[in-house]
Amino acid sequence: MNEIEVFILNDPAKGNFIRTEPDLAGVHSGDNVIWHFHSLLGPKATWVEVEFDIAANPDAKFFPGRSSPPVARCYTQLTGGHGQLHGTAPGLTGAPAAASAKYSIRAYKDGEEPVPGSSYTPLVYVDPNIIVCDP
Repeated sequence: MNEIEVFILNDPAKGNFIRTEPDLAGVHSGDNVIWHFHSLLGPKATWVEVEFDIAANPDAKFFPGRSSPPVARCYTQLTGGHGQLHGTAPGLTGAPAAASAKYSIRAYKDGEEPVPGSSYTPLVYVDPNIIVCDP
């Protein structure tokens, strides 16, 4: 299991920002991946979203679909500043292979649930990477 800690923070000089630990993660196809969210923005940030860039890597679909194949985007509500998303590292076309899976983490304010088709502006976002290895 791979765990990624996501800290949604505020610095008086920098403003809102997101930090992930580790900065760069490596996973094997089929590995479970859990994103743990910790927000110090209080009620300002109540929704988070993780979305993989499938234009850059079409295989980067980490989340189970609802009655569908895996998808590249998932979101959850933060309760008391905390939340989790669960995914599975995908297999790669042309395995054995390794590939970068660029993704975005976005935090949204209360009342701005990032449902498909919504166009809310995130309070803060970051674009980390995961390296997927498919031996």
